Amino acid sequence: MSNVLFVSRLPATSIPSSYEELARLYIPRPIRDERDYDAALEVIDWLAGYKLNQEQDDFLDAVSTFVEAYEARTEPSPEPKLSGLQALRYLLEENDLGVKDLARLLHMDPSVASRTLNGQRKLTPQDLRILAAHFCVPADLLVRA
Repeated sequence: MSNVLFVSRLPATSIPSSYEELARLYIPRPIRDERDYDAALEVIDWLAGYKLNQEQDDFLDAVSTFVEAYEARTEPSPEPKLSGLQALRYLLEENDLGVKDLARLLHMDPSVASRTLNGQRKLTPQDLRILAAHFCVPADLLVRA
């Protein structure tokens, strides 16, 4: 049986003050499908942003715990992070830029740019600032190990 409720139709001023009263509107339980998930999110949205008492906060924590468990089971795991060097290569490729373009951008000899792309030379702080500004990305994207 699905745990469906349309709390969004209830005014925020009608939030019950006790856990038991809240549980009469929505029973916190493991989420098994999208319908249960949507209902739980609706409850969270209904309660979020208000100053809650301890019982209301405990209820919100219980519902949130079930949502987190469902998301962990059903959502794909995040892609592994790119290293700074992989990010730089990707940015160059996406912008149809090569070693000579990188050298021109960083005011360096193409052989130095090539060593940088091969991982034999690290980017300097000045290189990072220039690349971050040029590609409109945070500099830390380019320094990840």
